[in-house]
Amino acid sequence: MRVQASTLSNFGTHQIEILLGTASDLPDIPPPPVASPPSADRKPRTFKPKYLLHITMTVYDKQISHLKWQDPVSKEKFEAWCQ
Repeated sequence: MRVQASTLSNFGTHQIEILLGTASDLPDIPPPPVASPPSADRKPRTFKPKYLLHITMTVYDKQISHLKWQDPVSKEKFEAWCQ
C-alpha cells in the first residue's frame, strides 16, 4: 500500500492513525494448500497441559498494577507490584 495521507487522533490514553492509500501493485497471496483428511488408522493427538497457571491482576488508579500467582508445583504464592 502506498500511503497518500494520514490523520492522527489522540484520545488521552490511546491514539488512532487513519491512513489513506492506494492498493498494492504486488500479486495476491496464493491460497493455502488443501489439507487431506486424516487416515482412519491415525489417532488424533491429544495434549494435556503440564501446568495450569492462574494469574490475578488488579490495576489501581490506572497507574499501579498488583499481580498475584501461584507456582503449580510447589504451591508457593508470589506477588509483584508494577508501576
